[in-house]
Amino acid sequence: PDFQVLPTQLTLECAEHAYRVTSDLLASQPELVALYVSGGGIEGSVQALRDSGRQQDVVMVGYELMESTRSGLVDGVLDLVISLRREQCAKALIELMTQVSPPIPSSGAAKIVMLPFDLITAENI
Repeated sequence: PDFQVLPTQLTLECAEHAYRVTSDLLASQPELVALYVSGGGIEGSVQALRDSGRQQDVVMVGYELMESTRSGLVDGVLDLVISLRREQCAKALIELMTQVSPPIPSSGAAKIVMLPFDLITAENI
């Protein structure tokens, strides 16, 4: 497909700033087809897309299921939410931390840990 990935826009973890950034992006990019909002302030981005009237034309993906993303899914503004399973992530982190305590000299090899996540849509909330 012929498309362009635009530079990252910061939300500054602030709903008001995310609203302004998303509104500006939607206004300046009439051919925009998708948004991924991975940080805080997603409620501002959801509201900006809702206010633009383009929610049927722009696919929006968010991060973490919470009240604002749940309502965005139900309203049809958000299409997908990627959500980590926090308890399993915490257990994996603790396990990793205990494996390297006390710290050992680095061998240069990184350990890869696969963390489970859920893909949530309006249909499977």
